[in-house]
Amino acid sequence: AWDYASMRAVEIYLNVAHPWIKTTVSDSFFIPYQYGIHTFLFTHGKDDEDMKSGMPMNLDKKTENWINQYLLVHGLNDRENISIIKGDLHRDNRNFGENVPIRYRNVLSMYGSSKWIHHNFGFTRAGVSYEIVEEDNEDIMEGCLKF
Repeated sequence: AWDYASMRAVEIYLNVAHPWIKTTVSDSFFIPYQYGIHTFLFTHGKDDEDMKSGMPMNLDKKTENWINQYLLVHGLNDRENISIIKGDLHRDNRNFGENVPIRYRNVLSMYGSSKWIHHNFGFTRAGVSYEIVEEDNEDIMEGCLKF
């Protein structure tokens, strides 16, 4: 609840101070966003209610199957350029699905590593992962800036 309230406060500030910036705050596991031929599903990667362990760093068969089921249920399985963008592990890497046409990307945290992340996964540097995407081009330029 605290995280959600904090993000809503940032959203309200951004909407007033910079009205041209589009913001979305949600309590859904995935936040879908369509941009041209691209479909992005943004997620933290785990939740406090249903997942004891979050989605893994590297895409495995179990997670790929779970994502495929999600896409089917939500009518997104016919899309070609699907990207899952998650941030819970605070590391930057990407994998591609073997049986489902998805790109699976972990992104950095501007905060760096929390005590829990440091204890369970090791120290991570603060940084920002970014992507440059064109509406009608399936290529995506990826990068990251570390602080």
